[in-house]
Amino acid sequence: MTSASSRESHSATNCQMENDIDVDAVDRMLSGLMNQMSFEERNAMQEEIHGVKNLCPDETPDKIQMALKELSHELVRISIPEKAAFNEAQTLPTTYVNQEWFQLRFLRAEVYDITKAAKRLLRFVDLVKTYFGMVGLQRPIQLSDLSVLERKCLVTGCHQLLPYRDRSGRRIFAAVGNFAVDFPLEARMKVVLYIMWAASDDIETQRRGILVIIWPNPDLVIIPDYNLHVAGRKCVDGYPLRGCALHMCFAENFASRMIKAQIGLAMSEQMQQRLKIHLGTRTEIEYSLQSFGIYVDQIPVTESGKMKLQNLHQWMKVRKVLEKQQLTSLSHPGGEPRQSIIECPGLQDVIFRSGNKVYMFHPGNLLFRNLVEANFEEHENAQTQSEKADITRRVIKDILVERRGRFVVWDKGAGWYTELTNESQIREKVAVYIREFKKRIRAMENRQVSESSTEKFQLQNGNKRRRFSQDNNIFVARSGRGQATPDVLPKNHWPR
Repeated sequence: MTSASSRESHSATNCQMENDIDVDAVDRMLSGLMNQMSFEERNAMQEEIHGVKNLCPDETPDKIQMALKELSHELVRISIPEKAAFNEAQTLPTTYVNQEWFQLRFLRAEVYDITKAAKRLLRFVDLVKTYFGMVGLQRPIQLSDLSVLERKCLVTGCHQLLPYRDRSGRRIFAAVGNFAVDFPLEARMKVVLYIMWAASDDIETQRRGILVIIWPNPDLVIIPDYNLHVAGRKCVDGYPLRGCALHMCFAENFASRMIKAQIGLAMSEQMQQRLKIHLGTRTEIEYSLQSFGIYVDQIPVTESGKMKLQNLHQWMKVRKVLEKQQLTSLSHPGGEPRQSIIECPGLQDVIFRSGNKVYMFHPGNLLFRNLVEANFEEHENAQTQSEKADITRRVIKDILVERRGRFVVWDKGAGWYTELTNESQIREKVAVYIREFKKRIRAMENRQVSESSTEKFQLQNGNKRRRFSQDNNIFVARSGRGQATPDVLPKNHWPR
């Protein structure tokens, strides 16, 4: 750290000790962090923030085993204050902290930096012992480990794991509204710790990291709290996931600057370096987030400040079932939690689910649509059903084999996704999609007229005229906002 940055950090720390914050000093500290990095480090970090690059290296069985062996040696060698809980776990009849599936999460979180992974693991074990007691050392923490008060804190919806990924395949954690500040700090820390642990059950999330969105109510005022800074920093340093980007969204006022400063001080230096600030109205912020590949439709708070809770309740239901399965698998020596239920489809997965437009933009579905489009002309010109079936199989193979994706279907009754493994069922789904795709193509061709043509008419009731503009494929009301109807959406936005 440069001397100037050290002075800013020291100034910010002194402000914390006095339960007061020099907002300008914190702003300068956060702005100066990127200058401490080399050009290569800065470029790699910016690519990860934008989702262009995943910093986690490619894995092979040999690489994983070698790293786990080195981590075991490092856990014996290293000595930090947080190691006491890990040592205590070694004396218990049953513990999961030595299992490979557990330790691998921390290697991925620190992109296989052995020393950093060991420290993060020890800090996590210390956290679960501090917040959940001995049960946190014996088995993975569960939703049922939260007290009644802590569950009430969770169901406020102020802290949620969103049910979809960004365009790079990263899960999204959102802290919104008033951050449940009416609840004790310990309850809030436990809730977020549990959510981060639950998110780390997914291997793709372990590798890609988690994206964090912080979006408080515009009128929220938080009193400076040194305990929040200390507890927050300790938790962030021990989460079993790497924070790949932190997006803080604020209205432009001094109260928002104060909140930004407090949260910034509670973040680790790694997260401070990955910080992006979005200022302005809700619409301006949404456009800004979309430029980072974040779909804003399901940000869990409305413009009026009302919390969206449907996805949260669904997630809690799925977690209960998953955790019951995990306990069963962990009852066998060396057992790894296995999941037959898919809580959130992966980047390469193709989703079959109606009535939810977010999944039109799921990366796996966009890829699938492009594959169908690339093979469409050949499928159209095929002379026999056998030839058409071969093309369908080729599309399926590309998803399952070349890209290691899955075809998943939404089980509305159960409330989760399941994988389609029956080949005939997959072929049927894909064949139906191709037929629907063909109908859309025909419909678009039938509407096609010259780009310059427009249709204008005057309504008989005297209302303002409306026009249909073919060059934009949008029905536009002169007295209102444009609205794209499903059957005239631009090509890149066709429904599944």
